[in-house]
Amino acid sequence: MKPVYFIRYPVYIYAASQGNNFDDTTPYIKYNMDDHLGSSCLRLSDTGALIDREEHYPFGETSFGSYAKKRYRFCGKEKDEESGLYYYGVRYYSPWTCRFISVDPLAHERVSLSPYNYCSNDPINRVDPTGASDDWVQDADGNVKWDKDANSQATTKAGETYLGKTLTFKFNSYIDKNLWDVPSYKSLFMDPSGDKLTSTINITGNENRNGELTSISASMPNKPLPGPTPIGTARDYYPGLGSDQNKFTSSASGFNINFEQHSSVSPFEEFALNATGYSIVNVAQKLNLNYSQGKLSITTATDVFPSATLTMNGRLMMQYNQPSFQGTHSLQIKGWTNPSPYKDNLGPQPIYDYSYKPAMWYKR
Repeated sequence: MKPVYFIRYPVYIYAASQGNNFDDTTPYIKYNMDDHLGSSCLRLSDTGALIDREEHYPFGETSFGSYAKKRYRFCGKEKDEESGLYYYGVRYYSPWTCRFISVDPLAHERVSLSPYNYCSNDPINRVDPTGASDDWVQDADGNVKWDKDANSQATTKAGETYLGKTLTFKFNSYIDKNLWDVPSYKSLFMDPSGDKLTSTINITGNENRNGELTSISASMPNKPLPGPTPIGTARDYYPGLGSDQNKFTSSASGFNINFEQHSSVSPFEEFALNATGYSIVNVAQKLNLNYSQGKLSITTATDVFPSATLTMNGRLMMQYNQPSFQGTHSLQIKGWTNPSPYKDNLGPQPIYDYSYKPAMWYKR
């Protein structure tokens, strides 16, 4: 029985090669048919007859092959017969070690990854057209967009800034010591200022063999970190919200990414704040990233307190300065007690509201 080959559509015939090496017995004209990564999976003659078929492991080693002489193979790249390395333009790639053999010339743009890594260690979904990182840029108006022709500042259009393939967003909520307005005796002579919640989100553009953006991958390299608190250990949630908090979701294509994180002081510090007439802070962060019509929109929101910043690859994208803590977090009076029949001088006393506030979001 003859084998039947199923070819995934659309089929890309990306090269029609002519000519042979002196020891190549395959037809003079050959058509390469590639898969979603651009790898040559089938070669056909000019009559449509099958010449050979090849399949690959994720990082490029051949898993199945019935070929003789073949020049363009994994991701459509040229393979050197003598060394077994693939030529990527900027660097050579070693499929058996799953690494490039030299440092990425743009490694400083992605310090969280090894400078020898291939496709951010995700070869099933990504390709690396040149061996150098690309392709996010920021134009003069501050818009972030994908440019398939940019892979360094030198190849980026005039007036635009090259950002790299991966964007790193750092969301930091903190109490600004210069804006803290609680008397020291009410703070029990302790300094509550400093970082209260730090979150990092990475997004990486995935491209096809033509450099066009096909999807976005989102990740958090580290769990969001609540900052130190004067008494006890800070909580990575806000009491009263239940399970409806701390979210990190992405659409199938990654073109819409939503992040939400909360933190609060320790239970012991909560008791101390209530005793001195204050409610606790919902340290809240919300970030939405949406890629549409060629641009990446970035939307942030926080609760009313404390201060917050958002940076993208070290560039400041948002700055919010906290208002008065006494004005926003003094306990509210919800009623009064009746005069005590046992104490002549004790009139009605305030009844404070110790309940947790609902999450309040303010766009920044």
